[in-house]
Amino acid sequence: MKPTRLAAWMFAVLLVVGVVPAQAGSDPSEDLATFNPVLTGVAEQCRLATVGIVIPGGSMGSGVIISEDGLILTAAHVLPEAGGDVVIVLADGQQVAGKALGVNREVDSGMAQITVEGTYPTAPIADSDTIWEGDWCIAFGHGGGVQTDRPAPMRLGRMLQVTSANKPIRWLTTDCTVISGDSGGPLFDLQGNVIGIHSNIGMSVLVNRHVPISAYHAQWDDLLESGKEIKIPPPPKAPIIPGLDTLPDTIEREITRRLNNNDEALKQQLEDLRDENGRIELTPEQAASLLGRDDLIEEVRAYQEKLAERIRRTEEIENAGGDPNQPKKAPSAVSKQSELTRLVILEKKREQMLNNIADDLRKTHGKIAPHVLARFEPTVSSAGANTVEILSRGKVVALGTIIRADGYIVTKTSELYGPTRVRINDQEYRARMINGNGPNDLVLLKIDADNLTPVRWVSEPPAIGSLLVVPGADQRPLAMAVVGVDARVITKGVNNVRIDPPAKPFLGVNKLKPDDEAGGVRIGTVMPDSAADKAGIQADDLITQLNGKPTTTTADIIRVIQEAKVGDTLKFTVKRGEETLELEATLGERPAPPKPDKGADDGSRSAAQVYSARGGQLSDRRTDFPLALTHDAVIWAPQIGGPVLNIDGQAVGINIARYGRTATYALPAEQAKQVIEQMMRGR
Repeated sequence: MKPTRLAAWMFAVLLVVGVVPAQAGSDPSEDLATFNPVLTGVAEQCRLATVGIVIPGGSMGSGVIISEDGLILTAAHVLPEAGGDVVIVLADGQQVAGKALGVNREVDSGMAQITVEGTYPTAPIADSDTIWEGDWCIAFGHGGGVQTDRPAPMRLGRMLQVTSANKPIRWLTTDCTVISGDSGGPLFDLQGNVIGIHSNIGMSVLVNRHVPISAYHAQWDDLLESGKEIKIPPPPKAPIIPGLDTLPDTIEREITRRLNNNDEALKQQLEDLRDENGRIELTPEQAASLLGRDDLIEEVRAYQEKLAERIRRTEEIENAGGDPNQPKKAPSAVSKQSELTRLVILEKKREQMLNNIADDLRKTHGKIAPHVLARFEPTVSSAGANTVEILSRGKVVALGTIIRADGYIVTKTSELYGPTRVRINDQEYRARMINGNGPNDLVLLKIDADNLTPVRWVSEPPAIGSLLVVPGADQRPLAMAVVGVDARVITKGVNNVRIDPPAKPFLGVNKLKPDDEAGGVRIGTVMPDSAADKAGIQADDLITQLNGKPTTTTADIIRVIQEAKVGDTLKFTVKRGEETLELEATLGERPAPPKPDKGADDGSRSAAQVYSARGGQLSDRRTDFPLALTHDAVIWAPQIGGPVLNIDGQAVGINIARYGRTATYALPAEQAKQVIEQMMRGR
């Protein structure tokens, strides 16, 4: 997704039956067996409501339908000018006409409307910004562009940060991975309510920003108005507790969350600090104390004591040898500047104390937080030590999957260069290459080892939204994920939907030149077989009137043509020598410029590929597979080749490629078993 003008500076260099809703602030992932059906239960309805938005002949993004008649929420930068035409691509691939309504490019909010009558699948929207840091959320959108062979992928994450409600420009920041093409797509809570719209990304693959639903509620009527460009951000809300807005957003939100969860002790502590004006202006030390961070307070106190000691010693030095009965000397200019510098540093340390607290809070919110991944440890443990490290030229280049107890392992072929070794529990084995499978980029290795633990294959493919975990060679969870797209053919190139721009009217005359003396516009050349040629217009003719109005400049002619449509008939009064002619020309289509002959994979990189490469190492070979499912585990090329497990510890497939910022591909279990059997037969 492209960074908005507003967001450029933020770049780090740019209702489902049978489902029990999770309560705000709770963590359903504590019980994976309960969490899994919540995700799979809501996935399909969320996907059905997610649409692609294409500007004919131009860019594309995503959106979400929120009313049966086709009202869509999206990002402003996805849309053309307010009121402009767009094409909406539904979840089933059907294309319908639409138009942009109002947009606010300051906060990147916008609406569009399907203009074809019908009843469309919808998603409900949240009443307000009720999500908290650490809450789980779901992202859908057409990452990499709307594609003909892939629906909108699902991704899972947690809320990392919510901008304070009293600020006019607000963001939700999550680790739901999004990329170019996702812009305008929906961010859902676990009940399938739209809570935000994807807007822009940060340098880190886990920093993804979304416009909160409150930005739409605050300017709903204006956004509904077709052709309206909103120039101001939504009005800010007053802070819940006067004074907390002086703290970093994360700390303000954490204190507010605890109060909403009826933390009576905290409430009383705050009330004791309220002044006669009803405000609570917390010092950094008070905020740290309220959050139990006395360790940081002690650090600041230690510096204060050190500062006081330095001031005392400076005074002693400057007054050394003087008469003790005389008044002390006034501090020198150097002493004054030194003390001022130390006070500035002290204030910076107090500010840093708050930043440290905010950083520590944020670290507990992400889906890769240790306490979150720890929930998958029983799953990985139950699967056994089935994942190994593959070394080539002395470094780990991939993971491997143990498929038989007698030393047979499969891994990714294209990452291997030269002699290969396998490391299991810090012990290395020389590996022999037994067989390979080019289409799936797999190789069969054999090591001299027995009593290994092979993977247990799943009997049925996982549903969209199913929880997955990637085990590491140390038998600990490496990353968590959800199934984002069912198994499909992964082509070499990206099969994006292509919608040509509307045909532009074309007359076919060139080198127009005003002739003031003759009173008209002289035609230089006429293109053969054009509308002008068919109408009998010739070179050197003088156009004196067009549609009954005098023409004295080339702009008079160009404006009429630009405002017309293909098939419209224009009436010309033309002087040719001494003769005056009345001619009619029916406008044709402007010829398309010749296109360069480019293959499906021409070596160029899309914006999605550029941003993906910033997050970590992608697989050298990451496309052109017979079949692969897509999940959103954030793992990189040296972590490909091992299994990906369901919550029961069964392998749903083998990871075969890190494709980009938002996607990892895995060879499905059933196909993996077939490929492995073929390689074993060919030993």
